[in-house]
Amino acid sequence: MKFRRTKSFVGKHPLLPVAMVLILTLTGQAQTLTGSVVDARTGRGISYVNIGIANRRLGTVSNEAGAFRLLVANAQSQDTVRFSCVGYEPLTLLVAKLGQIITIQLSETTRLLQSVKVKAHPPRLRVIGNTKNDENSNYSLTSNDLGSEIATIVTIKKPTFLKTANFIITKNSCGPLVFRVNLYRLTSDGQPTNEKILTQDVITKTDIGKGILTVDLSGTNTTVTEDFCLSLEWIAGGLGKDITKQLYFSCGLGYRQNELFTRYTSQSPWSPFNDAVLGMKPKISFYIEGYQ
Repeated sequence: MKFRRTKSFVGKHPLLPVAMVLILTLTGQAQTLTGSVVDARTGRGISYVNIGIANRRLGTVSNEAGAFRLLVANAQSQDTVRFSCVGYEPLTLLVAKLGQIITIQLSETTRLLQSVKVKAHPPRLRVIGNTKNDENSNYSLTSNDLGSEIATIVTIKKPTFLKTANFIITKNSCGPLVFRVNLYRLTSDGQPTNEKILTQDVITKTDIGKGILTVDLSGTNTTVTEDFCLSLEWIAGGLGKDITKQLYFSCGLGYRQNELFTRYTSQSPWSPFNDAVLGMKPKISFYIEGYQ
């Protein structure tokens, strides 16, 4: 059984070299925004910035040097593009004004996202989430746009010091891929928000064809005290390939509602998986190891 939704995509592109000038290229009824995002204080490019029109399926991620390319329709000139990255204040700009800016500058945040740090190492290692590895039940990302995410809700009973995040890959024929591990806070009714729990980016590169992708979280020194959303975000590698048909994650079935969420690209809304099989929904095989 394979759970997969294939959709058309916009803005697939190779990674760009560092660009210090934002160029607005008009192409028919569309315009291509290319440029770079830099640190306002140092002028250095910022890697893997989420860039997109909020609540639309139109976005991308800057490359390792901070360069980006985003295709938008002329009719979207009055829409707002949002630039966001952990450690920096988010910035929003009208599409119509982007061509007037030489560089996109982000300022370091003056406040830390709330997190709890432990004073002593908790004694017992626990596994939280879905550890089932079923090669016959799979789910893929929903688009070929950078910033596409797949996520699950992790329920905890006690404060948990994060050790590792784990993602079971059943197939990867895209070659080396770069991902970002995200943890998001939830709304009062259990829906993922855009508020990140981790106060630093956790980036991992893998060429695993099949197996468990394990990412160390202990260096973030973070303890979670309430349920959260665990996400894996595609941010680089594999461009030019149909990732929706070449990358799959294991999943099981369960009766819990809205266990699986996806995001089409950067800044787009979260979408719950609403289809069901005999009343059950897929539970993606993502899990946390942590100390309680």
